[in-house]
Amino acid sequence: MKGPLFHFKTDAESRVGRGCHLYASHFVPEVVRILWAAGRSAPKNCSIVRCTEGYRSVGNDRDLHEECRAFDFTGESRAGWRLTHAELVGMAEVMRELLGPSYDVICHGEESNFHIHVEYDP
Repeated sequence: MKGPLFHFKTDAESRVGRGCHLYASHFVPEVVRILWAAGRSAPKNCSIVRCTEGYRSVGNDRDLHEECRAFDFTGESRAGWRLTHAELVGMAEVMRELLGPSYDVICHGEESNFHIHVEYDP
């Protein structure tokens, strides 16, 4: 099974002008495992796992996006619709099981910004 396609948001697709930026340090095994879990946990009707955030500079607050140890996800159904709140929550629950206690998996955001945030934080 090849699973869903991964799409990494481009700068042009972003409301704030910043897409999903990745660096070489995102590709250490512990962080790549997040991508693996996102693909494995996607609901059966999910055709695209959309990675909306990789690296982001936030300044003074500790944020694992800035340390290249976090990703944000949404998804798209085979019919072309954004995955629902319930589908994303279900996906996050499966990701928690697959990843274990060294990873934090949360859903947050409002309406169209609702997404799954996953970080490697042993």
